[in-house]
Amino acid sequence: MNTYVNFFIVSFLTFLIWNTWSFLGHFQIHKFKLSFKTISADITLPNEDLFEKYIDEIIYIFQHSKKHILILEDIDRFEKIDIFQKLRELNIKLNINSKSKKQWKFIYLIKDDIFDSVVSDKALTRVKFFDLIIPVIPFVTRSNSYMKIEDLFKNQNISPRLVDILSNYIDDYRLLLNIKNEFTVFFNRLEIKDTDKLFALISYKNIYPDQFDELQNGEGVMGTFSLEFKKESNIKKENIVADIKRLKQSYKQNMANSEDELLALEMFRSGYKGYSFNNVISYKNTSSSFNLLYSEDSNDTQVQKINEFMETDYFQKKLALATDEAHYYEQLNDLGEQLENIDSERWQSISRDEWGTMTKSSDNVQKMNEEGHNLLFSLISNGFIDEHYLEVVNKYYGNINNLTFKRNLFEKQNDVDFNLSLSDIERLSSTLYKQDFDEYAILNFSLFKYYLETNQTSILLQMIDTSQKTESGFLENYLDLNPTDFAKIRKISLDKLCLSISHIKTTNILMQTIMTHSFPDTEQNVIDATTFIVEHDILNEVLEEILKSDAYISLKEQLISKSNKKYDVSDDFIPDVIRLFFKYDKIVGNVENFNKYVEMMDLNEPSFKFDNLLAQYFNKHYEDISLGLTDKEIFDSMLKSSLITDEACRRSFNQYKKHGLPSYDSSIINETESNSKVNVLLELGLMQFDNDVLEYINENNNSLINYYKFDFLISELVKTKYENSKIDLQTINQISDFPDLESFVIVSRNLNQYGSEKEKIISLLLKFTDMFDDARKVIKILENKKGAFQSHLSNNEAILNILTYLKDTNFVSDFQLVDDKYFTVKK
Repeated sequence: MNTYVNFFIVSFLTFLIWNTWSFLGHFQIHKFKLSFKTISADITLPNEDLFEKYIDEIIYIFQHSKKHILILEDIDRFEKIDIFQKLRELNIKLNINSKSKKQWKFIYLIKDDIFDSVVSDKALTRVKFFDLIIPVIPFVTRSNSYMKIEDLFKNQNISPRLVDILSNYIDDYRLLLNIKNEFTVFFNRLEIKDTDKLFALISYKNIYPDQFDELQNGEGVMGTFSLEFKKESNIKKENIVADIKRLKQSYKQNMANSEDELLALEMFRSGYKGYSFNNVISYKNTSSSFNLLYSEDSNDTQVQKINEFMETDYFQKKLALATDEAHYYEQLNDLGEQLENIDSERWQSISRDEWGTMTKSSDNVQKMNEEGHNLLFSLISNGFIDEHYLEVVNKYYGNINNLTFKRNLFEKQNDVDFNLSLSDIERLSSTLYKQDFDEYAILNFSLFKYYLETNQTSILLQMIDTSQKTESGFLENYLDLNPTDFAKIRKISLDKLCLSISHIKTTNILMQTIMTHSFPDTEQNVIDATTFIVEHDILNEVLEEILKSDAYISLKEQLISKSNKKYDVSDDFIPDVIRLFFKYDKIVGNVENFNKYVEMMDLNEPSFKFDNLLAQYFNKHYEDISLGLTDKEIFDSMLKSSLITDEACRRSFNQYKKHGLPSYDSSIINETESNSKVNVLLELGLMQFDNDVLEYINENNNSLINYYKFDFLISELVKTKYENSKIDLQTINQISDFPDLESFVIVSRNLNQYGSEKEKIISLLLKFTDMFDDARKVIKILENKKGAFQSHLSNNEAILNILTYLKDTNFVSDFQLVDDKYFTVKK
């Protein structure tokens, strides 16, 4: 501890001596007084003799310190080398008077440029003055300060670009540490979120502290630049507004339907009032010269031939403007975009030349070195210092909510409180730029309400667009709180509101949104709207109102599918809604609703045909519908449609039969897509018997007797010969069980189905022997019994059919008719 104290005393005394000497050097002191308790002395000496006067006391202090090394730091800040001469003299005297073997060593920590003030050889003076010079490798230089800055601010999310810029201007570690300390103070006190902007300003403050005070007060170079930037923007805007005015005026004055009309108009303005329109046109291709006023920049009269005048750019531009409305609006829109671009210009867009021009009028530019001027421009052109720089480092004493709002806006925050209550909104609004309204953070209920009440349409449209573009839910939440503003906002947005249903929280706004189509017809929005209605248990309350409105059909479908209510077909609902009722089985099942649907959908033009929805509805409610269904065309469609189930068809044709509707002929067989429906007709006895029906039954391995009554079947089979069809064997066998003339004829016609199976033929004919002796004779022929071939067989259809069969199967070689009375057979 003593060693430390002694070293401190020596250092302090040395520093005191030098400062005293330097201080006194500014005054001409010839007399001063020292007083120690009761002892006092008056000293009258020249200033340069003071050090010599007290050299002994100084040596005494050094010798009693019991030290031998004195380290001197930062002496070069005084920018004079006289101090080194005195200290060297002191060093020599200490060593001369030292009683110790150790010699006093003075170590100086200085910059090389301290000897710049020496007029003579600087290098030689430097090496002669010191016994030993040891170079020190700098800890921080402009080449490595990037890494030091990065390390110190690694937790602050500073932009690498900003670190790169500032590293070119920071070459002192102490300066860097102070920047870090001040940054921390400002950051914690002001709760700044945009660390880049804060770091840029704090660094500039430390590098050029004299400029920062003026910058902080909106003065100096920055103040001048800010004023000039606004002035330049206003001039640009005024010029464009003037161009727009001239364009509109020119368009209004020069409207013409043709080139000739415009030419006539130009001639009239040039003083040729005595000429009619036709006169002007007739001179168009002459070589005559006219005095025409056509200079865009002046009203000077120029002599020009008409045909030459028509080729000038002036006339061609006017012609395009006068006769082409699209050209006019294209120019007008282009100027409008230019005007908007000026409002959107930021400091960051400034060019080097513009920066120099705008700041040259500032007195502070003269005080600022070129390096400082360049640093400021670099920070501005890279966006690290912008129009809102005063808000970054100055504490705000107004409404804290206003400050929070502005900081969120400047820092482009995406997590803000829409309901932040703002005050003095008129003044706050005056500080906002046009481009601010494209930022998410601009969305605030108080601000939006203010613009709505003051009818600032263009700003409102921009805020509405920002809300919808960012899908923030701002508009939806605002309307939930201010439902009476819905109509006004919708009108301002030109009926193009695109609200997100998921952000809506009240039934009132939901219904207004639905009824006015103020939301995109997306699957997610429809699901969200349906979920809201169902979860708030208002489906039955709002469904009919929505269904009868022009709300999106996609939403109507979702709501219908969730409803438990059933409706009657009514003109209160559009056809698309009726279809949805049928699709989701929300229609009461009866023939009246069935017929209304058919009429509404024109399903009976030109002939009735089931569509999918009606078929689906019919399959579910056929019991109720078929009770009153009498239109045969609908029943015809039922048979022809693959959409109607067999069960629905069967039950419906039961009613058809009860209504006494006519049977179907065999043509229906080829028109139906399903054999099962034909079978329904057969089973119900609704199919007229003919050759095609017999063939259909036979092809489907069915028995005629299953579908037709025995007496009817016998009568029909006898009445008509079915030469192309075969009666199934089951039917033949059953018919032969009731032997009579008719059944004998039917059996005879179908013997060929048994082939050459003699035993089966004999068995079949035995059933008829009691009634017909001819049957017994045929059996004898088949059995080849004695005298069988001398038999006489009756001349009738049955025997003819049997004999033909026997000949075809080679049971007999031939047969013949004798006297038209009987047949004889040859073996």
